[in-house]
Amino acid sequence: MIPECQHVLPGGKKCRAIALRGKTHCHHHSPTRKRHAPRPYRLRQTALLGPLPELSSHDAVQQVISQTVHALANGDISVCRAQVLITSLQLAAKTL
Repeated sequence: MIPECQHVLPGGKKCRAIALRGKTHCHHHSPTRKRHAPRPYRLRQTALLGPLPELSSHDAVQQVISQTVHALANGDISVCRAQVLITSLQLAAKTL
């Protein structure tokens, strides 16, 4: 028979993971396990493109796409933000 972890979860149920060899707890619940403090979450400071012009023409959309690409190349905005902007601008261009 395989020994199971003896840790009792907050809901009252027992942990069903396999216990470490010769121990009564699994790796996760072992009392000798070193626990690390969680890494602090860092927000990356990114500059905005500024106020966007009215997207009423293909030229305006192309101008904002160009600004977005330049800001991305300079490291002023994140890749995620640039991707969202460009995708939104492509959608706007299709509706014109």
